[in-house]
Amino acid sequence: MKLSSPFLRSFALLTLLVAPLIAQDSPATAPVMFERSYPVSSNPRVSVRNISGNVDIVGWDRNEVSIVAEKRARKPEVAAKAEIAVEASADRVDIETRFEKSWLWGDKVQVDYLIKVPTGTRLELIKVVNSGVRVRGVTGQATVEAVNGNLDLAGLASGGKFQTVNGSIDIEFTAVSARDDIVIETVNGNGTLSVPADAAFSFVGKTVNGSIECGLPLEKSRSSRGDVVGTVRSGGASVTLKSINGNLRVRARP
Repeated sequence: MKLSSPFLRSFALLTLLVAPLIAQDSPATAPVMFERSYPVSSNPRVSVRNISGNVDIVGWDRNEVSIVAEKRARKPEVAAKAEIAVEASADRVDIETRFEKSWLWGDKVQVDYLIKVPTGTRLELIKVVNSGVRVRGVTGQATVEAVNGNLDLAGLASGGKFQTVNGSIDIEFTAVSARDDIVIETVNGNGTLSVPADAAFSFVGKTVNGSIECGLPLEKSRSSRGDVVGTVRSGGASVTLKSINGNLRVRARP
């Protein structure tokens, strides 16, 4: 199977160029803290860009985006140089970790985020390199991209696109409507989607070195080991799972 999107092609190349430079031992010093809060509407758009360090996003019942970040490096003065740039308005908050160019060739900085957002937030783009992303209790649409890291999102309710090169993807939806489009793509990693037991959707599953399973009543229109197409309950939402080296699963939520 060919790499089916510009994301997979560009990030596979980025993995070769960047990952060896930043996949070193974690920094060991005490963190330099960053804490800010911004008033927003009940359903803002939020984006995050990070290179090294985990990103945790949690939905809460306040019209406020809270950012707590820990910047770590072997030298405190190096950690302090990592800039956390935030652009905020009532309708959107954009967060980006910025480093001096010399960082890639020597000093390693890791920035871990805990971000609290209104439950109805749309995660417009969460884009990371050497990071994992974990999301809980955010019901807006989500787009998440990673190079080396696992994606673990639960409590979603509005569709989304989830992509990683080296890592697993585990996505749970509490609700699926006919207008939702759900896409999971990996290069080296498994993809698992959990949906309500009564969900209705069209399904496309493709993998080169892996298996495909659907735990809901799937009426297949095409089926082979690495290529399955069909509908669950006459269709509705659109569900697409793709991988090169990974197993793909759709299952009913417990």
